[in-house]
Amino acid sequence: MFTKTIIFFYIFLCLSLGVLSQNFLDSLNTKLKKCKTDSEQIFTYYKAYNNTKASDKTKDSLIKITHQKFSNTCENLCWIFIREGNIYDSKNKKELAVSVYIKALHIADSCNKDLFRARILNRLGKINVDMKNLKKATEYFKMGRYYANRINNPVELSESYSQIGTIHKNKDELDSALLYHMKAYNIRMKLGDKNLLALTYNNLALVNKKKKDYQTTIKYLNMAYDIKMELKDGRGTAFLNNNKANTLKMLKKFSEGLICADMAIDTAFKYHMSEMYLNALVSKAELLETMGTYKEASIVFKKHYTAQDSIRTDIMNSGFQELQEKYESSKKDTEIKEQVASLKLANERDSKKNILIIFSAIALITTIIAIIFIFRSYKQSKKNAVKLIHKNKLIEEKNKEITDSINYAERIQSSFLATKDFLNKTFRQNNYFVLFQPKDIVSGDFYWATTLSNGKSFLVTADSTGHGVPGAIMSILNISSLEKAVIKYSEPDEILNETRKIIIERLKHDGSAEGGKDGMDCSIICLDENKLVYAAANNPVWLVRKDSTNTKTLTELSCDKFPVGKHDRDTTPFTHRFSDLQEGDIIYTITDGFPDQFGGPKGKKFMYKKLKELLISISDLPMEDQKEKLQQELYDWKGSMEQVDDVTIIGIRV
Repeated sequence: MFTKTIIFFYIFLCLSLGVLSQNFLDSLNTKLKKCKTDSEQIFTYYKAYNNTKASDKTKDSLIKITHQKFSNTCENLCWIFIREGNIYDSKNKKELAVSVYIKALHIADSCNKDLFRARILNRLGKINVDMKNLKKATEYFKMGRYYANRINNPVELSESYSQIGTIHKNKDELDSALLYHMKAYNIRMKLGDKNLLALTYNNLALVNKKKKDYQTTIKYLNMAYDIKMELKDGRGTAFLNNNKANTLKMLKKFSEGLICADMAIDTAFKYHMSEMYLNALVSKAELLETMGTYKEASIVFKKHYTAQDSIRTDIMNSGFQELQEKYESSKKDTEIKEQVASLKLANERDSKKNILIIFSAIALITTIIAIIFIFRSYKQSKKNAVKLIHKNKLIEEKNKEITDSINYAERIQSSFLATKDFLNKTFRQNNYFVLFQPKDIVSGDFYWATTLSNGKSFLVTADSTGHGVPGAIMSILNISSLEKAVIKYSEPDEILNETRKIIIERLKHDGSAEGGKDGMDCSIICLDENKLVYAAANNPVWLVRKDSTNTKTLTELSCDKFPVGKHDRDTTPFTHRFSDLQEGDIIYTITDGFPDQFGGPKGKKFMYKKLKELLISISDLPMEDQKEKLQQELYDWKGSMEQVDDVTIIGIRV
């Protein structure tokens, strides 16, 4: 009896849902007939897409119809998704914002609209900065810069430069930060946008403050302040006055600093800027403390503590409450209008309404019957749900612990890599690039450099067994083995021979029957006057040269076809090799991540041949531009597919 009842219930429920779905589509068609323009129809499709009554299958169909029907104006739909993403971002719903921006990016790709690509990628970059994912943010900003540059859009191009500069500042790469902020400045000066100029002056001030060049910091802050005063931007002046107060403290201009702090406090209070008000109070208290007026400093600190809660609950919430009431009022008006429209539509479809009522009534009856049986298992289901929630919470906590641990491991691994200062000194700044893009947070690929006992410097480009956490652990073992080998030897082949012995010895007790077959593929290169001295194990070393007719050729230099580690040929010595160099030659060392990446229209590997052709085509460009071209090609080729391996390419111009 129970089984028959359930079957009866589902038959009528499905029939009811079918009527509801048809009703939904009929309502949509009626609304579409009233639209006068493509833009209105697109927005109607979008509202239908977000209707909770629509099934997932119906929503997918709506998106496809919109793309097919409005392929020439689908940028309108793109704008709608961007706007929705902005709303989620403003409400600090970062994951939802990312999801919507990704949808907008897919639409921009289908429209082939570079302006939207640039704008969306810049927004994705900003969100990743907020989420402390600086590597991903940098990738998004560089892609945004590529598309903005391709259509010569100065606003988005300057935004990309500005954001990349801020990331460099946060990483204490201050010369690079100044370089990118000055690029943004040059563009914004031509644009004449005063708000953007003021923002750039403030960014330049913050970089110079980190460099402890406080005079220059004040100069830029004053320039930004003058613009904000001209624009009558009270909120902007509050931020700038607070920055000036902190900088004047470093210059020991305490009286001027106190004036700026007081102005920031007054303006922040006037405009209900809660965080700014608290920060300005701290700035004033610290100024007073530095001056030695501890009693007055104590009073201001106390004012800060007592104000902290009241600002966030009373002063600011009054403004937020007003906005909320306006929103609720607007929402109710919209709901009333929609209800009126629905009633009119219902009157036009009396016959369908009657059918809907009949099926709904039947569905309601069968639902009640089913509930009688379902209620018996309700309590047990509730208990199971509580257990499941608790279990999910534990999983989330464990996932966070694991992610935090991996992020910490990435910082440790980064400390083992060749430093920028060492590479600048060895290969001259702007004469090389390093494209290093792990598949996961940590990497099996690594690049390492040191100065040998004979005074010569060399560079290792390596691909350890595995990627992710296992690969990263293997990379640390490989680097430590190299460090031990260079104590005894100074020639590349000898270093690889000794490194192999150390790796095999360390892994022979790993518990496997083979006794540890892990290791690495790698190349060691050393620039010795007009010669390249090197040894290579399964890793290619390529040389691009231009002849007297300006014809460029790529030569793949010989390498040993076995790894650094346990192998059938692990007693065969590595080969000491060299190649003559000419001025203008470019040496490329790579791992297999780039050529092995799946993508493109057919989902195939990129392949070594295609990579060689790409390197030849970009070899005349400055080294940093070559890196950006490679990043862009990898991004375009990969598309929506997952990165399959760690990617490393290093280029050095002789």
